[in-house]
Amino acid sequence: MAGLAHAGNNMVLFVVLGEYLEGEAGLGAARLTALSTVPMAAVCLWLVATRALSTGKGLGAGAVHDRG
Repeated sequence: MAGLAHAGNNMVLFVVLGEYLEGEAGLGAARLTALSTVPMAAVCLWLVATRALSTGKGLGAGAVHDRG
């Protein structure tokens, strides 16, 4: 349930920022999309490249639990 609340907060934040940045700051929709997509893609690529989630390295001791 906490994940849904967090997702809802993110949606509200992006809607408010999008309205402000597109309307008042004059940024277009393509720039706003890149502004949020590029950092997220970089983190995802880093996770895949370092295999941080599957090896348990780099994200703290309790990040990955063995389910065997």
